[in-house]
Amino acid sequence: MPSAGPQGITVSVAVRLVPSFDAVMTLDARNVAFTSFATNLVAGDDNGLSDVFRRDLQTGELSQVSAGATRSSFSRGSDSGQPRITPDGRFVVFLSSANGLVPNVSNTFEVYVRDMESGQMFCPSFYPFGRHDYGYNHQISDDGRYVAYQVTPVNSLRSTLFRHDMVGATSNVVGAALFTVVASPIGFKYAQFVDMAPDGR
Repeated sequence: MPSAGPQGITVSVAVRLVPSFDAVMTLDARNVAFTSFATNLVAGDDNGLSDVFRRDLQTGELSQVSAGATRSSFSRGSDSGQPRITPDGRFVVFLSSANGLVPNVSNTFEVYVRDMESGQMFCPSFYPFGRHDYGYNHQISDDGRYVAYQVTPVNSLRSTLFRHDMVGATSNVVGAALFTVVASPIGFKYAQFVDMAPDGR
């Protein structure tokens, strides 16, 4: 179990001066997803980059979310971060520019969804539309079926908002907007804020 202190439960025990951040918690307070640069949270995490983790506060289990099919494909090449989690803790959506999380996907920032129950990883922002600079501003419905996100084409300041159906494997255009870039610990964040109804509709 995670260690309990006078102010609560320790979710991440990182090495000294290495940050963990971007924490989000399920409504029942059982699962916490977060980003960390730490290399001592799980065995074999030696990439020196930010990764996404999920802590089950009931069992104490700590899992690395930003992982491919093998340890050799864990966030190689760049950072992962900005997690969102469904209320039951099963699905975690996050950003990454790492190679090897999903076969044949190697881009700048893409939106990924990991099914923590089956271990499967999906990249809703890549396959339907091919090459673009950034996928970002991601949200996921409570049941994990729908993912909302924005993508920005190469050399463009105009982004497009999509809603992806994870069951039907289809993405629909919701709208378009200009964006503003601001600094973040893992690259860039964007000024627009995307939200969706709990049922994704």
